[in-house]
Amino acid sequence: MRGRNGTYHPANDELLRAQLSRLDRKVDGATRERQRLLDLYQRGSLELTDVQRRAQEIDGRRELLEEERRAPVEKRSLLAQQNRLRHRIASFAQGMCAGLNDLSLRAASEAGASLT
Repeated sequence: MRGRNGTYHPANDELLRAQLSRLDRKVDGATRERQRLLDLYQRGSLELTDVQRRAQEIDGRRELLEEERRAPVEKRSLLAQQNRLRHRIASFAQGMCAGLNDLSLRAASEAGASLT
């Protein structure tokens, strides 16, 4: 996750973990709810049409939760990739600046040496 200045902050890992943990609990809850529904059907407490309707609702809710869980993980992965690229570009630029400075110093010393 990005901070205010567009950079990644490790503290956001904890926020992401908390968010994913919350979503995992909700997905697990939906899975348990579906299992309880099947148990009620097997005991004869619910009609098949009720079970099918409720199972469809639970499955839809679980799919939404799973998608909600995937989104921040993918976003974090993308941000990490962008940060690695940003660091590589910065390192390249620093290397280029150092090389140009070295080249300028050599050219200046060679020019000074040729004047003498």
